[in-house]
Amino acid sequence: MYKKWWILAAVACGTFMATLDSSIVNIALPTLTKALTAELYQIKWVIVIYLLVITCLLLPLGRVSDQYGRKKTLLLGFSIFTMGSMLCGFSFNLLTLLGSRMVQAIGAAMLMANGPAVITHSFLSGERGKALGTLAMVVSAGLISGPSIGGLLITTFGWPSIFFVNIPFGVFGIILVHRYLHCFCIDAVLFRAGSSFCSR
Repeated sequence: MYKKWWILAAVACGTFMATLDSSIVNIALPTLTKALTAELYQIKWVIVIYLLVITCLLLPLGRVSDQYGRKKTLLLGFSIFTMGSMLCGFSFNLLTLLGSRMVQAIGAAMLMANGPAVITHSFLSGERGKALGTLAMVVSAGLISGPSIGGLLITTFGWPSIFFVNIPFGVFGIILVHRYLHCFCIDAVLFRAGSSFCSR
């Protein structure tokens, strides 16, 4: 039964990355305007395009995970988000950064669309509220810690580090999902023999 907590850790890892990157860039806007020789009204799209893509894709990607499997979608989400973070760190102008942020947002949408569903299917009703509450705490932690972590990283390592910091989290999340998120059916009411969730 301990596996469900590792599943929660995997989901929390993805959720923390996705929410952290929605706030960590805020502190970097003045630095990005100088580094990429752009105006502030242009740089703000680094934040806007990330949130816009996530908002547009949450519903369709949730449907995709229902059809093709949550494990596959989570693994793909971690992979795309990690790749997008690496591309963001290596961006050399505003257009490449915006394109990389779109890639990053696609991965983030996959992670955020699947997180609550995976938790709901992995925990019995007696512990489901605690697990979802923990996930909500992770969302708040990601949003709150973004500016502080971003300021520290920019001061110490430069602006690309606010994107490179996601790579270890992404690799860790991929390992956890690959190892623990499989046919893990603990609720006999929700999961019977031949359940579509278990067959994926």
